[in-house]
Amino acid sequence: MFEAPPPPWNPAPAVYESPANPQAGPLDLASASLGQDGTNLTLTIKTRGEWKPQQLDHRGPRALCLTVRYGTTKAALCVAATAHGTPILRRVPLDPPGKATRVVSTESYADGTFTAAFTPVDAGLPFGPFKWSVLSTWDGGTDAIPEATARARLLAVPDCFGAAARDPAHPCTNAALRKVVTPTPSDALLTPNAPCAPYKPHGLVYPCYFGVAPDRARATFAVIGDSHAEHWRAALEVVAQSKRWRGISITRSGCPYNTAGAKLRTDKDSDECHRWQGQLRQFLADHHEIHTVFVAARASADFTRDPAEGAREALRALPSSVRRIFVIRATPETFGPENGCVSRRLRAKLSIGTTCALPRATKLLPDPQSKAAGGRVKVLDFTKYMCDATKCPSVIGGVLVRKDGSHITRAFSTTLGPFVLRAIG
Repeated sequence: MFEAPPPPWNPAPAVYESPANPQAGPLDLASASLGQDGTNLTLTIKTRGEWKPQQLDHRGPRALCLTVRYGTTKAALCVAATAHGTPILRRVPLDPPGKATRVVSTESYADGTFTAAFTPVDAGLPFGPFKWSVLSTWDGGTDAIPEATARARLLAVPDCFGAAARDPAHPCTNAALRKVVTPTPSDALLTPNAPCAPYKPHGLVYPCYFGVAPDRARATFAVIGDSHAEHWRAALEVVAQSKRWRGISITRSGCPYNTAGAKLRTDKDSDECHRWQGQLRQFLADHHEIHTVFVAARASADFTRDPAEGAREALRALPSSVRRIFVIRATPETFGPENGCVSRRLRAKLSIGTTCALPRATKLLPDPQSKAAGGRVKVLDFTKYMCDATKCPSVIGGVLVRKDGSHITRAFSTTLGPFVLRAIG
């Protein structure tokens, strides 16, 4: 085992400490911090006493709130609790006043420490600078951490990180990333794809939801296909946050969206893949709000007939309510010893560069779906962010590109988000 070098970016946000104030009771503030990593803002509040989330209510005598101010708007994100006592955040408009709403976030509380992660959009924050402070009240006693300045970003990552290192519009290099690999090859295999909240199944269709909260969404889109469509979800999360879109992920491992008849491990798997595609089309037809669909699949899949024609047939069969279809060209499939090479370079504390790269000519396979362009179908090709004219590097801009020789890592997918956004306009 070895330890990866510490990341030189996204340092821990400044921690603002507060002197002891016994009058504030259990909510005597010890410290607070607010920073951003990727698409999420992360809030940490530590108190000197212990309390229970169900004891707090922004309308009552006991409250713990993050106050944010931008332009002429002021709001508070206040700790509350579900019926089961687990902590949540509620957004309370203060100026102008308005109705409190729940913030979609990930929260935890233990031993006087409350943490929450949420996107700027779901917190009602515009991208740009804002001011924040923390206020607590407990039966007449109050405490506060003074106002500080922060900035909400679409994506908070270091310069030239991941795909940005190969941006032809803005070429750049970050020397601090030469010996860094995020994630390490072993960590990459354990890291799941971008979060997605499951919803009730429709036959073989198991949709899950991501992007912005429903009450903040301007439109709805879907990503469909096999597991190679699923690994694009991190990139599409960035798109969703920028455009205020709600995303629906509808994928089935090993089952590309193609009518040519995928040859899977068993006849049962192949039959279920065929039935899944029909049920998927019905799901989209029943959800007229889905205006855009992203489609991706593994290029090396085997079919019973011409997969290019099968791809065209499948895409033409999508309901007319889907006005735009973006086919994302398949990523390189290496299935080579690249992760072992990367791990050895890390252990030796050597830069990776193109040492562990594999040849483009044999790893970037022809993609039958990319031949379906025309009408409402547009092909998006991001190969230039993963390969040069001859090689496909294993690490780009300090980020591991592939986690298992076939699927791109969640970290690299995230860094592709701004370029997917650029491509769709």
